[in-house]
Formats: sequence, C-alpha cells, structure tokens
Amino acid sequence: FRRRRRAFEDLNMMVRLEVMAKIGREKRKEGCNVEDWSHRGVTLVQWRSFVKKVQDAHSAECWDCLDWCTQEERQHRWDELVIYHVYKFFLKPLLSNSGCSSYMELVSDGPQIPNFFVSHRWSNTFHGLASTLDCFVEARQLPDNASFWIDLMGVSYARDDFEKVWSVMSQSIWDQCDSLLAYLSESKTGHDEHRTWCFYEYEMFGRSGKDIFLGCATGIVACSRPLPGGEWVFGKFSTDLARQISSWTLEEKRDDDSADIATIKAQMFGSDERGFRERFHSKLKRWSAGPMLRDAAGRGQPEDLEEIRK
Repeated sequence: FRRRRRAFEDLNMMVRLEVMAKIGREKRKEGCNVEDWSHRGVTLVQWRSFVKKVQDAHSAECWDCLDWCTQEERQHRWDELVIYHVYKFFLKPLLSNSGCSSYMELVSDGPQIPNFFVSHRWSNTFHGLASTLDCFVEARQLPDNASFWIDLMGVSYARDDFEKVWSVMSQSIWDQCDSLLAYLSESKTGHDEHRTWCFYEYEMFGRSGKDIFLGCATGIVACSRPLPGGEWVFGKFSTDLARQISSWTLEEKRDDDSADIATIKAQMFGSDERGFRERFHSKLKRWSAGPMLRDAAGRGQPEDLEEIRK
C-alpha cells in the first residue's frame, strides 16, 4: 500500500472530479426577499455591475426599443441621463418582470447592512452619481464589499404605499449607516422640495454625530472628519458648485408647503426657526470653504478671501 499510495491518491482525486463534473456545482440562488429596507445595501461590486448594465442598455439599439420613450428622451446622451430616466426606462421594466420589489433583492442572496447612505436628487445625472461614488471609494480607500444604501436600488417603488413606508423606515435606514455621502451637482434652478429633503438628511446625520461627505463627479469634501490620508478635500471639487453651496439657504415655513415638507421643517427648526436657519447656513458655508480657498490660492487671488469670510 505504501508503494502504491500515490496511485491511490490520484485515483481518488480522479473519482472526485468525475463526480463533481456530473453533479455540477450548486447553482446560486437568484433573488431574495428582504422586508426591512434598512438591510437593502448594495456592495460596490453590485453597484458597478448595475452601472455597466445601464450603460449597455443605453445603446441606441436597446434604448430605442422602449416604445414609451419620447423622441426627446431617446436622444439623451449617456452623460445627460438623470437618475429618474434610469428608473423609468431601465429599472422599472426590469423589476416588473423579475418578481422582486427592489434591485437589491434581485441580485443578492439575503440582507446586506449598508455602511454609507447616498443622498441625491433624482434630477441629478446618473453618470455623475457613478463618478461621485468612484471618487468617494478612492478617497476613502474602500474595499469591494463596502455597502451603500441608494434609494434607486433599495426602495420598493412599485408599492402603492411606498411613500408611507419610506417615511416610517427612513430613520432605521439612517441608523444603520455610519456616514452620509451627498452627491451634488450644479443647479440651474432655484430652491425646491427635493433639496429640503436633502438638507433634512444632512441634519439628521449631523445630530447623530455621523460623518458627512460632499461629493461631485470630480472630488470629495470631508465635512466632519478628515479622509484616511489626513486631507479634507480629495480631487478637484467644483469651485462653482462650492459657491452655490455657500449661497444655499433653508426656506422659511410656507403655507403652501406639502405635508412632508412641513413636517421635516418643524423637526429641524424646533422652537427657534430663525436661529436654526442661520446656524445651518453657516454650516454650509464652512463645508464649502475648503474648495474655494484652494481655488483662490491656486489662482493667486487674495481678494476672493473676502467673499469666503462673509
């Protein structure tokens, strides 16, 4: 037996390989059901796979087959598509044929706890969101299994009561996440309700002592704690966007506010509306000062410092 031991080992391995080849590997389960929306994080790998699928679907051949697209919507370039377009033309049809209520459930085996909450407006470009996340991953030096909560991927929008469920679950989603990444882009329009919702998210994370980061397609600003390398600004955060942020204000209560907006304003303002609005505006100016200072120093324009000091 000792002399033939190697032959027996080779024979044993051959039999095992033959059995595995005939049985085949266990197939990965497709889809899952995660009732708790706060457990619907998507990993970096899943997010990048989704971006690639959307980009492939946006080819003329795929996008034009959607007969409910208007001619104008079909002509949007890849870098012009807003997040709402991705939901309407890609994600909604995909989920309607899958039996899953969210994309996270479609591509995952079970619950996934998110590390980062991504705040955005649906009028932001999808390409910009993807670029911002790439910047953030590089700035934070994150691994592939880092998990993000992105409403596009985790909310069951097909539910008739999704707005009611969201209002109940939003706090538990924020509680699960360690940090907030605010994806921002330059706006050609004035203040709107969507920005008020974003302000509310910033405030709730700030009150919980959690880290907040501002992001655009080309750079990241750390607002509460420096990045791993010790810097507070990564990449080239848009100076024009920083100036817009420094000028943003939180609107006063209005009689025509929707019920949701009235509720979140009441929670933020408390008993001192004017004082809170002033403090919040000062916070936005502090957050945006870094990119503006770097730009002024780079251009050698000390007179710009006066604008930042105001």
